[in-house]
Amino acid sequence: MIVDVSGDGTDNCDGDLPFDRVRNDHVTDGVTVNGLPILDCDEAWKLEDWYGQHIIGGPSPPSSSPPTLAKIFSERSFRNS
Repeated sequence: MIVDVSGDGTDNCDGDLPFDRVRNDHVTDGVTVNGLPILDCDEAWKLEDWYGQHIIGGPSPPSSSPPTLAKIFSERSFRNS
């Protein structure tokens, strides 16, 4: 299973459970969590690193640094055609 998480800031992850814990639970269950940061925002300067540290995980993450949305969408479109 693959879960894609996208957003344009870190404030979207202030729920009852820390996102790291939820991500780690999913990764333990064999789920890949992709991070798709939207870098057209006030937090763009730190968002790529934040996604890499707190979002991306699992048996087959796309890379060690978050890919751009355009790259992910083009790769998925290519695979699905």
